[in-house]
Parts: sequence; C-alpha cells; structure tokens
Amino acid sequence: MQDVPSAFALFAGDFCVTDLVLAWKIHAHCTGLGSILVTVQDISELEQLRYTLTDTEAVLHDTRRELQEQTEVFGTMESMARTGYWRRIRDEGESVLLWSPGLCDIAGFERQEWIGTERALSGVLPEDRHVIASAPTDEPAGDVEYRWRRPDGEVRWMRSRTRRCRGRRRAGGDGSGAGRDR
Repeated sequence: MQDVPSAFALFAGDFCVTDLVLAWKIHAHCTGLGSILVTVQDISELEQLRYTLTDTEAVLHDTRRELQEQTEVFGTMESMARTGYWRRIRDEGESVLLWSPGLCDIAGFERQEWIGTERALSGVLPEDRHVIASAPTDEPAGDVEYRWRRPDGEVRWMRSRTRRCRGRRRAGGDGSGAGRDR
C-alpha cells in the first residue's frame, strides 16, 4: 500500500470581518506490519497565510496599475507644460541628480534617471554659468534663468526654481527643483 496524503479544510461562516479557517493535513502510511500510521497536522495558520498572501498580491497588482496610470498622467502633464524636475541625492563621497523624463527631454538628453553634476550643467552656455554659480545657496528657495544648449545645437531659455531641504534629509537628498523651457 502507498502513502495517501490528503488535505481538508473547514470554513466557518461569513459572519464577521475575519473568517475562521480550520485546516488539517492528514497523512496515512502503511507500515507493512498490518497496520496503518495516520498523522494529522493542523495547517490552519498556513492556509490563513495563503489567503492573506493572495489578497495582498491582488492589492499590490491594483496599486502597481494605479501607479503606472498616474506616472503616465504625470509624464503627459510634464510634456504639455514643457517642464521637468530634479532632486539632488548625496551619498558618501558623491552627489548625483535624479532627473525626470520631462527634464531629460527639454535638455535633449536620452531619458535616464541618474545624472552627475558635471553632466547636469554641461548644457548651460558659458556666458550664463555665472548665473548658476551666483545663485544663493543659503536661501531656502531660488529662481534663475539661463540658456541651455541641447546636444543637437538648439539653444533654449530655461527657468529653474530650486528648494533646499535644510536641517533634514529627505530620502537622502538635500535639494530639489523644477526646470521649465520658456
């Protein structure tokens, strides 16, 4: 005779917020001596965790879909307004900028997330670099206008507004801003 595994579950009611789930795993094994060894294992907690996991995965799927939809709406708004945003991220020994797709489009850069400071300033015309260099760093916010040369040679007027995050570090960053193609 062979092993005969089976699982049974008892579901009790839709009478409150949480359903009572009782589940057992029953295993019968022929010992060969004319007897059968039967084991019963309570798997109620495992079954409850499976149901919870299934529900959580469904919520996660819906949340990801909604996030994707909102990201598409945000991208459309950025494109229509000819604007984009950036955040400075400082880590041990390095500083990089997180650029939005809209800002990459304005600058004429291939869409990418992380841009080094040197590359981020590479399109500012030499005669306008003093505007960036003289922007106040001790104020909580700033507003500067300068010209930007795209890789294709086209020059655009840009207006950038900045915000400094003093006294607190948000998500590893210390500043953010928005750039607009005038």
